[in-house]
Amino acid sequence: EWAANKNEDDALIRSSPTPMGTLQDIKEIGITKFPFVQVFRGSDGACVASFATGASHLFARRVRETLKQILDRTPSEWRDFESNFEYDIWKNQKARSHVRQRLKHQLRSRVSEPHP
Repeated sequence: EWAANKNEDDALIRSSPTPMGTLQDIKEIGITKFPFVQVFRGSDGACVASFATGASHLFARRVRETLKQILDRTPSEWRDFESNFEYDIWKNQKARSHVRQRLKHQLRSRVSEPHP
């Protein structure tokens, strides 16, 4: 896990190796192909960038360019972005919450199953 912050108005960016579940779960949160990156901002976990990187040799460049764009946004630009993409951000948060609940349920089921 890593983070990049210039000041309080900047995005908090994390990488997570969390298991994503089934193909249905992956599609539900908007991942269409691999490699795929989603960038989240703020304590509410708003998805502010979501994209397939294309060929693996483009991965680092695409991520670097996107992070620069995100970190360079002014507070006013963030307000405009959040206003313009309010529905998409909400939809992604709802989908991630749904997938998270389903994965928790699956983990609880596995833990409670009797072992041979």
